[in-house]
Amino acid sequence: MSTETRFSFLTKAEHLFINRNFLLLWSGQVLSTFGDFLFGTTLILWMVTFIAPGRSWLPLAVSALILAQSLPRFLIQPLAGVFVDRWDKRRTMLWMDAIRAILISFLLFASGILPIPFFPGGHLPLIWLLAIIYGVVFVASVCTQFFAPAQFALISDIVAESELARASGWNLVVTNLAMILGPALASPLLLGIGVSWTFGFNAFSFIVSFLTMLLVHPSREAGNAQTHSKGHIWLEFWEGLQFVSRNTVVRTLTISLMIAMSGLGALNVLDVFFLTQNLHAPTVLYGFLSTAFGVGSIVGTALASPLVPRFGFTRAFWSSMIAVGALILVFARMTNFLSALIVFGLLGIPNAANNVALEPLMLQTTPRNLAGRVFAVLTPAWTLAYVVSVTLAGYAGSLVSWHVHMVILGITFGPIDTILIGTGLLVIVGGVFAMVSLRGITQ
Repeated sequence: MSTETRFSFLTKAEHLFINRNFLLLWSGQVLSTFGDFLFGTTLILWMVTFIAPGRSWLPLAVSALILAQSLPRFLIQPLAGVFVDRWDKRRTMLWMDAIRAILISFLLFASGILPIPFFPGGHLPLIWLLAIIYGVVFVASVCTQFFAPAQFALISDIVAESELARASGWNLVVTNLAMILGPALASPLLLGIGVSWTFGFNAFSFIVSFLTMLLVHPSREAGNAQTHSKGHIWLEFWEGLQFVSRNTVVRTLTISLMIAMSGLGALNVLDVFFLTQNLHAPTVLYGFLSTAFGVGSIVGTALASPLVPRFGFTRAFWSSMIAVGALILVFARMTNFLSALIVFGLLGIPNAANNVALEPLMLQTTPRNLAGRVFAVLTPAWTLAYVVSVTLAGYAGSLVSWHVHMVILGITFGPIDTILIGTGLLVIVGGVFAMVSLRGITQ
């Protein structure tokens, strides 16, 4: 390729991806996000298939895994947002990528790639192995709580306000592609080459993200906008909390998503058991549910990126949430894998529209100097509801018998589909609340 042709290609790529800095940021997250989805699905399948198959406490163990990932959003992110507003965003993201790469590498040894001295057969006892898995997932999630608000604030530094919806759409493309490929490949990779290769790939993906972030250079004006406050941490957090409570849009986003998340945690805990008990499908097909959701999300993102700004961000937010809840109700009544796969794929379309609308709504409403703190208030609030949902779902799943059913008006309900029906209703309630609260707001 000649120098002139290469320059033309790079210019077109930068225009398509808004600008050079966003292109680098986006490309670094492609492999990292894929590695995260592959890693998360592999851990659940590894636990269900190899670590504790058939154990009565398995649903509780799966929910504990999700809790290890979710709790730092509630416990750490409020303070993380304050520090992110003080620190250099790019440098924060570099440190977090480096730490996560090292952390995930520890699991290579715990997974048995090398024999461990002083233990029978060179393998860790079950309780030790679970403790290490939960510990690594927890600390890696702590790093994510610093990385995510830093990335959120950095986007407002490197992307013009008129391009925020397009940036949000491109970020969703990363997530959706990873959602398609990661879970689908998790099972064959786990069964074919073992869990260690997945852990190694995830660690490598953070290294790639680190290297691309080294090439991102925000403008000097953005760098000078960093907050170097040395005031009291809790007073700064309180300032962000006050903004959330007083701003109608941000307050509504927080409450409506808390309502929805109070049900969605159950879906994430019980979907693997819904697959085997309600759909009567083998565990090996578990990843394809996420793949179908990712395909729907790609379609939804492609449609929503140009249409949501015309439709209105507020209207797109609440209407898509109601649609998500309605499709969950349909999904809960499925009894065969193919029909469930189609419905779960359709579920990704309104979910993508909801996400495309959410980020621009937050960025347009939030002052630049409060971005990290506001992000650090919103995410823990949603996560608190999610954690409660995950805990209750895992506890209930470990106690109830999957063979208990009840018949109401001639319709048979089992324990899992009943819980998922409650999930769909809560998501609809969240959408209706947003519709009523944001009435008259034309963003």
